[in-house]
This record gives sequence, structure tokens and C-alpha cells, in this order.
Amino acid sequence: ANFVDFDDGPDIRFTAGGLATGDQGKAHSNSGIATSGSSYLRYRNNSGNNKVLTVTITFGTYDGSFTADQAVQAAGFTFNNLSFISSTDFTMNATAQFFKLDGTTLLSTQTAAGAADPDVGDAGGRDVYFGLDTGATSLADGIGKIVLQVTYSGSDVNHTAGMDDVGFAAIPEPASMALLGMGGLMMWRRR
Repeated sequence: ANFVDFDDGPDIRFTAGGLATGDQGKAHSNSGIATSGSSYLRYRNNSGNNKVLTVTITFGTYDGSFTADQAVQAAGFTFNNLSFISSTDFTMNATAQFFKLDGTTLLSTQTAAGAADPDVGDAGGRDVYFGLDTGATSLADGIGKIVLQVTYSGSDVNHTAGMDDVGFAAIPEPASMALLGMGGLMMWRRR
């Protein structure tokens, strides 16, 4: 598992499974796959055909260990190099599910099919953005975790893909919400 630890606001954890071990989910430099900068989280299938990659993004608190006790108002990421050569040679499909903090209440399901990159043909795939803005003002209504499943199918499955541009917006603190509400009330009274 990989952790990103912040001084304030939610921390974030990435866990992955389903592909061969090695450098799966670790930062890797390849400007041909990264969508911004030169680094991304690498997921390479080089262990045979018909695999399912599962990546879970969890929001929480890291204090020596990770606790899944935080939720965010909005979150998103790009999955890079989602490819398709032919239905028999190689195809990839992805599904991202966004869950509330309780881990079982589904907020959204988003899917994408692989496609050849028109600039490079079979050598590359398309980059797909998955994201959700809940507008949540409480932890109970926010996004607690995201589960991404990517299927690698066919006989030619040695392929590198990755996750990049992961971002999220914390749920506003009650004091900030109260100030916004008071500001709106003052503007209304001025009229």
C-alpha cells in the first residue's frame, strides 16, 4: 500500500492487487504515459492473459498506521493508456466505483472501454478521467473510497498502464460553511 500523508485534511492510501508483484503501484517515470509531468503510478500486466487489476483509493488518517475515517467532497483521477488492439489480441475495460465513508453505499459507477491512441496506433491507449463531486457538507455524505477495476483480456497482454492526476477536495469545515452562509445572508439583506 502507498500512503500520502498531509499535515491537515484527509490522507490518502492506494492499495492494488490482481497483477504480478514487483513495482506495481509505485511511482514510475515515463512522459509517454504520464498525463502531467513525467511520473505516474505504474500498473503493468506482464504475467499472462485475462487478469483483473483492482486499485482501491481510501481517504483517512495516517498516524503511524492508516485509519479509513475520512471522506472528501470530490475526488478524481486519470487512468492512462487504457488500450484496445482487437477483441482476440488485447482489450482493456475499466470500472470506477465511488463509495461513501461507510464503504458499502455506492455513490456512482463509471465505466470506460479501451481504445487505440490514434497518434501511436496499437502501441498506446487512451487516457480516461474518472471523477465525482458529491457537494457533501458532512463526512457521512462524502466519498470514503474509490475502487477501480481494470480487466486485461486477450492473448497479447504485456501492457503498461497507470494512474495519474489524482486529486480531491476536502469537505468544508462547519466554521467555513457558517461564514459562507453569513456572507450570503449579508448580501441578501443589502438588497
